[in-house]
Amino acid sequence: MRQQLAETEKGLDNLLNAIQQGLLTSSTKKRLNDLEAQKEDLEISILQAEMQKPKYTKEQMVFWISQFKYGDMDSVDYQKKL
Repeated sequence: MRQQLAETEKGLDNLLNAIQQGLLTSSTKKRLNDLEAQKEDLEISILQAEMQKPKYTKEQMVFWISQFKYGDMDSVDYQKKL
């Protein structure tokens, strides 16, 4: 999906360059809208895929949080870790 997104962004850049050179037609406008919609769909799909696979397990999160359980709130080192 990331490769498709990169290709879509490249297509958008190329199309915008063509528009800047004065090549604006109804078909370029339609293609621009299609590419922008495709880019948005790919970005959403990538985010959804990332959300479905958490980077950390529940056990890892509990372990990390438990490190702060008995810290000294007056300690500067503890405050930095927190």
